[in-house]
Amino acid sequence: MATNVISLKPSREMVVNRSRVLLFPLIGILCFLMMWHLAAKQVETSLGTLPGPVQTFEQFKNLAAEHVEERDKALAFVERQEKRNAAKLAKNPDAKVKIRLIRGNRLSLTKLALH
Repeated sequence: MATNVISLKPSREMVVNRSRVLLFPLIGILCFLMMWHLAAKQVETSLGTLPGPVQTFEQFKNLAAEHVEERDKALAFVERQEKRNAAKLAKNPDAKVKIRLIRGNRLSLTKLALH
């Protein structure tokens, strides 16, 4: 029989190899998270205990929500500025319009990513 026939049913060897590719990193990540969770309770700092993975993920979600709010504020600012400048130019085509940059929150994700 020909060995180059395409089969819709994967071979056992292929399934085992693909399972290892996914399973071992997943086990490593889960072990890391478990060790982080257990060790975080025992580390005392001047600010309290070290946050575990759950608390860290909650704070990440809060930071992401703040980032979205800041982006929305920035878009609204730009829209208001464009309307104001368009109205000013409609009254006087020779008027000088100012384009102001928005000064967003210093802790937004985009600023953290740039540093």
